[in-house]
Amino acid sequence: MIYNMYDTKDVEELGKLRKTPGIQLTRKYLPSIDANIQGYVVNTLEEWKEIKDRFPEIVTCRTDSRIDLENINQHGATRPKNDIDDYIIEVSNKFKNPYFICLELEEGTNERIYTQGGFVLDCTVGEDIKVGYCGPGFDCGEITKGLSEHEAWVIPWNASSITSPNAVNEFRINKISDKEYRKSVVNRMVFLIKEYPYRKKEICDEFFANKAHYSGITPELFETLQKEVLIPIYRSQKDLIYDGLNHFGIEINVVKGNRLVPFEIEMPAIFKVEEKGDSYLEKNANREKSRFFSQAEQQKNLLMRYGKAKGMILTQKYLPKLYPFNGIRVISSKSQWEEIQDEYPDRLTTRTDTLIGDTRNVRIDGTGGKKELISGVIDQIKEQNPEGVLLLLDKKTETLPRYENDGGFNVQFNNNESVIIELTGKGFDAREITREKGVHERYVIPWDLVLFMRNKSDLLKNRFVDKEIISDKDYEKSREERIKFLKSVDENIEKVEDVIPKKYKPINSDTIENILDDIVFEVYKRQADFYRDGLKNFNVQGNIVRGKLEAWEIFRPERLIPRDNKNRKKQEDTER
Repeated sequence: MIYNMYDTKDVEELGKLRKTPGIQLTRKYLPSIDANIQGYVVNTLEEWKEIKDRFPEIVTCRTDSRIDLENINQHGATRPKNDIDDYIIEVSNKFKNPYFICLELEEGTNERIYTQGGFVLDCTVGEDIKVGYCGPGFDCGEITKGLSEHEAWVIPWNASSITSPNAVNEFRINKISDKEYRKSVVNRMVFLIKEYPYRKKEICDEFFANKAHYSGITPELFETLQKEVLIPIYRSQKDLIYDGLNHFGIEINVVKGNRLVPFEIEMPAIFKVEEKGDSYLEKNANREKSRFFSQAEQQKNLLMRYGKAKGMILTQKYLPKLYPFNGIRVISSKSQWEEIQDEYPDRLTTRTDTLIGDTRNVRIDGTGGKKELISGVIDQIKEQNPEGVLLLLDKKTETLPRYENDGGFNVQFNNNESVIIELTGKGFDAREITREKGVHERYVIPWDLVLFMRNKSDLLKNRFVDKEIISDKDYEKSREERIKFLKSVDENIEKVEDVIPKKYKPINSDTIENILDDIVFEVYKRQADFYRDGLKNFNVQGNIVRGKLEAWEIFRPERLIPRDNKNRKKQEDTER
């Protein structure tokens, strides 16, 4: 069957394919730069021959497949239309039941050798836009296939960032070295020569000319991307959400005169979320992965809409060894809780949360603990914010009473300047740090000394590390406040007073060593990955339970703002 991509009667059938609907979407969301003149989808060589005469001499042909069948991952072809026959035969011999998207593009927009670059965008509405770029001679296929990426940016989803005249410098997270760039040039030449063997001399002349060093994207090209893609996409956010496009990709090539040519808007049902969230250079090993969202991925995207839940998902991604939960459940009403409460033990772990961007924060002490208190907690949440929710956390181990914690920790990473380790002792948890109720130990490590800090002895002896241990008087005050809090949430007051030491006992060296090994060094090693998620200034927070670290949340920059403002106010009050 021959389908016309732009005939409404064929929309339903074409919607069953992977790539085709995304190509159609470029006309809806990026009409000013859409370069498709006509497009047909065919299933066989015979069908292609029926429509061949409708096309000019040069045709772009891309493979596609049904969503319910295995993905066909094959480079497209831009060739003289008589050579498209061979391409269809080649693909049909390799794969079962392929479809072929046959496109006529505006003149000059389907060049492969003299491209001026390519972009791949990973857009999450309300959060950020991740941009990957390859320079002249390359195209967006290099990025989508995980073969190469020359520069990358993470731009927050807000008008001031997306329109910023300095966005090209302000939000850059990666730029390829000359050594890696030259390697990518060789790989690109090999691919093009294989694709166009009759143009070998032309390819070699083009790539040997000015490609020994990577000169970087021009400010003019990045500004064009902002004006013609980023801003229109940002302004279309209501339509995107209506169409179910909360998380999607965009593939774009750059041709002569810095003209942008969109190839596809990758819809959520096929967008390679996991691959495009990782380093593009590592995706080569994962090329054959399915593009389906699994049910778990869909649930994860739901959770990522909430502030604390997103921080917990990030912890699972970056610090899986320390992540203490099997899963998270969002409860938005008492009736919802009543339906499932029998599934839970008498003591469980919960947290309150709100949608990202909602300024009506929910602050309730004592949300965790006894099952019988949950209905009352939900009432309190709704009083403060009707959109607020309760997170039920399925812990891998038994939920213990708060006073049985060995302590809490907060590790703050300050944009490659310093690492601050804050600790509370036996019977306390990270709540005391978040709510600024008290810190029992604090170590400030300059970034360039991080790798030299191996244990507590190093922290205490190094004169460049600022350290602070709570005084006996201040600890006595914090102990009184902690006991008062635990009593207010109906804990066993006699046990509480017995368990929490009357005199502060410093955190042991093994725990400090684990924080350095499993958090500080782990973040240090994966700086580029954290930057890709927009994390330059953030906290890792959790508790110490039975001698082991439990990392609960990565506090993103947005979650740090209230605390920073409070600190600033305290400082101003002190100065007065």
